[in-house]
Amino acid sequence: MIFKSFLLIFVIFSVCLITSGYVAHTRQGTIRGAKKVTSDGHMYTYLGIPFARPPLGRLRFQPPQPVVKWKDTRDTITQKPQCVQSRSTYVRTDKIEGSEDCLYLNVYTPMDPSKRTDQVYPVMVWIHGGGFFEGDNGYDLYPPENFVTQNIIVVTVSYRLGIFGFISTGDLIAPGNNGLRDQIMALKWVNENIESFGGDKNSITIWGESSGGISVSHLLSSPLTKGLFHKAITESGASISAVGVGIDQPLLAFATGSLLNINTTNSEELITHLQKVNFKELQAAASRAGIAITVEQPLIRYPFTVVIEPEHENAVLSKSPYAILENGEVPKVPILMGFNSNEGDGLPDAFARMALTASNLAPATLVPVGLNLNTPNDTNTANLVGALIKEHYFPRDTTNFAEPHFVHWYGDTHMIRPIIQQGLLLSKFTDVYFFEFNCIGYLGNPLRSNWNGVGHAEELNYLFKRLTQPTVLSAEDKLCSERVVKLWGNFVKYSNPTPENDPLLQEIIWPKTAPTPNMCYLHVDKNLSIRINPDKEDFQFWTNIFETYGKRPLTTF
Repeated sequence: MIFKSFLLIFVIFSVCLITSGYVAHTRQGTIRGAKKVTSDGHMYTYLGIPFARPPLGRLRFQPPQPVVKWKDTRDTITQKPQCVQSRSTYVRTDKIEGSEDCLYLNVYTPMDPSKRTDQVYPVMVWIHGGGFFEGDNGYDLYPPENFVTQNIIVVTVSYRLGIFGFISTGDLIAPGNNGLRDQIMALKWVNENIESFGGDKNSITIWGESSGGISVSHLLSSPLTKGLFHKAITESGASISAVGVGIDQPLLAFATGSLLNINTTNSEELITHLQKVNFKELQAAASRAGIAITVEQPLIRYPFTVVIEPEHENAVLSKSPYAILENGEVPKVPILMGFNSNEGDGLPDAFARMALTASNLAPATLVPVGLNLNTPNDTNTANLVGALIKEHYFPRDTTNFAEPHFVHWYGDTHMIRPIIQQGLLLSKFTDVYFFEFNCIGYLGNPLRSNWNGVGHAEELNYLFKRLTQPTVLSAEDKLCSERVVKLWGNFVKYSNPTPENDPLLQEIIWPKTAPTPNMCYLHVDKNLSIRINPDKEDFQFWTNIFETYGKRPLTTF
């Protein structure tokens, strides 16, 4: 009898240990997280919180659906699988990773949600990059300690990629942009639930890099995001870049079907059949179709990406992004945005190199799609403009191109030029803090061989403490990291990256930019400095090209 009583007490005690802990109550149900000790203290982590129903079966290719509520406490202590993606150029099913059941987010908070206080914290919602075809929101890639230790809550979001998130048939059967709808659903979840983690739902910053930065730019322009955020940070991404909006998406969708022996011209029939295909076979076929189109048009777009949808009630984007920005149809929220000094180094460029080599640097291949010249009636003008571009970027090359020249042209065309233009357009209607990141060090790229500038995505290593980083940092790298983390953190907390003079930031006050007479920006280097007119010579070259030869309406810049 005594033994049974002791056993009963032990069981009850054990259950209490299991069910106690770092519990948070969301509108969908109760979850349990974990406490993580960091080099600078500790934080409370909640990994793999569902924000939408798994998009399986008939929900494949559909907008995200609300989560079904659960009754028991749900453990959120392990990372969920990444969304389906391929990490091999030569796509085989055994090289495909991830799961369709991937609509989860992670929450990192400085407070124990089971011990609520009156204090509330600003929130950063991170949207990862990866060209809309790869990437994830996991802790290994994006450990948020640098911001949590500043008393900021960080939420990292997963969203459907490739054909699963961005298929479009060009009509209302599959209008496209479900990957962006996933991001919007996650933002709605944050607004509904972040107070349970100590978050201030009236101080939410959306933040992304590369295609994540492009996503943030589109979220700024979408009528579906009204009231869901209050600030935005976009790094190395613009909605008006050539890779920001796709073309020929229906062609890509039906080409994928053909590779799977689904030969139809009917959108509903195509989608119905594709919903039944094994996800690995579908991903492999979509990748092959994407590669085929990219080979034909390598300097224009990503294969599966954001599209301009037919007008309908739930459209994320139904107008040209350029027209939206030009008309000021964006929320009047503070924006921190910019680029790295050598963006062309690190961008996917294999097909662009192939195209330039195959064409012997034919001038027409250098003309950006946003000029609206790529039609049969504009052949002469396209060749003329292309010759001007070739002379500007490849002055000593005839049939071949030197590496620095290619990187310069590629980075300007795909990133720097449209980012500056987007900053100028936005600054007419809201507060914009513009930057150029130029901290050249081994922290940005541990295998660095190029010291001419900072390549695409290198700034992320200064913002996140990744395990792949060098264990010993140079004094310059360490200081640059501390500064950029402080600037970003200040912006999230105060809507201003330099609300007061700070010795760490060299007492600099970062001015808002403006379209005239000069565009002010912060040059982030081993020393901070305020400068005017980023990438001045090249940007002026492109401004003259667009003003002289561009045809309205511009879809990109």
